[in-house]
Amino acid sequence: MKKYSYLTAAFTMSTAMILSGCSGSDEEASEDGEDIVETAESGNPQPNEAFSDIDITGDGEIPEGLEMAEDPAFAEGDTVTINASHFPGMEGAEGTVVGAYQSNAYSISYEPSDGGDMVEDYHWVIDEETFSSSLEAPYEEGAEVEITAQRVDGMYGVMAEIQSVQEDATVYMVDFSLTDREETVLNYKWLAEDELSAQ
Repeated sequence: MKKYSYLTAAFTMSTAMILSGCSGSDEEASEDGEDIVETAESGNPQPNEAFSDIDITGDGEIPEGLEMAEDPAFAEGDTVTINASHFPGMEGAEGTVVGAYQSNAYSISYEPSDGGDMVEDYHWVIDEETFSSSLEAPYEEGAEVEITAQRVDGMYGVMAEIQSVQEDATVYMVDFSLTDREETVLNYKWLAEDELSAQ
């Protein structure tokens, strides 16, 4: 009887050790998987493929209350290189500054009102493109805001979550030619100052 108990105990312990070993290797594989995240070499988010087939040319209209930047790094008419990848074909494109403005800028995530796929980390909307545009302080990360911009189908009127904030930012409207196809984008809103460099 004693011998049987010892054998049972030994079997149970060895089984537990084997199972814990398997569990450990699974955790390592999972951790390794989490480390492999695709990001652009510049550190910017990868292009949002949801917008790869739409016309991203803007209407050129300035939101009510938006003020021009007093001393922007890039003036109207300057030629710039775009270092952002909001959309396929944007990063590395040569552009021309249409205007420079001062506001708080936000990246947002939202579910389009037209039933499209969830849009993650869309860059950028500004204070003047929200229903509470008269705030004295910028929105904080995680806040929910109602969007008044209508740059792409399903954006206007949605509740969006703030993902990141650039306080007191200079944002630019820019014309540029896409690098992956023969298409010129006019009056693109918005590019932050750190997403542009001089030619």
